[in-house]
Amino acid sequence: MSVVKKIGKVIGGVEEWVAMISFIAMVVVTIAIVLCRYVFKIEFMQGEEIARYLMIWCGYSGAAYCFRTHGHVGVVVFSEMLPASWHPCIKKIRNIFTAVIVIGVFFFACMCFNKYLSSAQLTTATRIPIAFIFIVIPISMALSVIHTITDVICDFMPNRKEPKEVTE
Repeated sequence: MSVVKKIGKVIGGVEEWVAMISFIAMVVVTIAIVLCRYVFKIEFMQGEEIARYLMIWCGYSGAAYCFRTHGHVGVVVFSEMLPASWHPCIKKIRNIFTAVIVIGVFFFACMCFNKYLSSAQLTTATRIPIAFIFIVIPISMALSVIHTITDVICDFMPNRKEPKEVTE
């Protein structure tokens, strides 16, 4: 299982970098849009489109990263009402349920991506293939599937260490 965790760590590093770089690029492009509009009095329509697509890349790569680090918001009110001895079982059920949902979203994202790919549609202002913009969705969902399945496998491994979850 240590090989899977190492691969997950490398993938997580890539996810983190893609999210950070796309976020920084989005901020820079947005500042450029504001400067062009209010300082130079010119429209920068391509910038608005680029910022929108960078936000998509940032959001989906960040979502996949959060699956690895357990950074997504979770509702624990129900599980906290039950005895502490039930918590490991509830966690296993939650991870299995999450894996099933993410697998379903992955297949739906692949179907949507195939439609974009077959349409050969281009974006309006920048003329970038729409498939290039939305390929991040099935990729991030595939990575999320890997992370959630790793969690499920770790749940059923004997003598496993509890992953650190964000509680803030």
